[in-house]
Amino acid sequence: MPLLWLSLYFLFGLALAARWPASPVALWAGMTACGVLLAWLEARFVRQPLLLRWRRFARIPFALLLAAVGLGGLRMALARPAFTTADLAFYNDRSEMTLRASIASLPEERASGLRMRVAVTAQVNADSGLTPLTGLALVTLPPGEDWRYGDCLEITARPVTPPEGQTFSYREYLARQGVHSQLAAPQATRLGRSCGSPLLAGIYWLKQRSAAVLDRLYPQPEAALLNGILLGDDSGLPESAQQAFRDTGTAHIVAISGFNIAILAGLIVSLLGRVLPRGSAALG
Repeated sequence: MPLLWLSLYFLFGLALAARWPASPVALWAGMTACGVLLAWLEARFVRQPLLLRWRRFARIPFALLLAAVGLGGLRMALARPAFTTADLAFYNDRSEMTLRASIASLPEERASGLRMRVAVTAQVNADSGLTPLTGLALVTLPPGEDWRYGDCLEITARPVTPPEGQTFSYREYLARQGVHSQLAAPQATRLGRSCGSPLLAGIYWLKQRSAAVLDRLYPQPEAALLNGILLGDDSGLPESAQQAFRDTGTAHIVAISGFNIAILAGLIVSLLGRVLPRGSAALG
């Protein structure tokens, strides 16, 4: 029960700080400290009947809930990015820039082209010098090029702030992935390959090979569905199928999740249990 109350008030603090984005960190830190101090004083010295009844019911000092609200607000305030001139997002919605970057994700096919995340490392100055610059950006490049994870690029584009939807905050969705910019009207030139992590490059290669095997073994849209469940890539699913999953509240099935992994693990253990001892099958 104490954990339930603390969690609820922590979430309330998160929501309060989200509604008041200009709130300073010091406010929430002070609220947390005051809540802890008042909770200690309440537990040691206060014998007010109403508070005593509350403590018997919730098993925590009432003032500790104030500390939980402060912690929630502090968590939200600290998570809010503060951009400097060394961050790409600082230059959002200004002029066009020439950037050095590397592709940081697998390119995804979209109607408008190939969409991918790029990790910016520097800005190219007018004298061809480089100024260090960091940040992840979402970019859509024209199809027809063999773009791969780890490609080193020089991109000329205008950084813009991701848009806000009426029913869905695309900006917050990208921010949770560390992406705070989109590159509008990009012109990209490949400078080289293998600028990314060799480990991630190997993982992405295995993912692409697995997708190719599924596409070869199964017809569509079954192959696209398996790609979504096993590999987390639902881009091949027809829009009608995606809408059907959304309408029936089963869109979570087409994603890598603990539930899906548990089902696969159960199937593997069941299959191995037919040929191996039970202990060995569980380890497999």
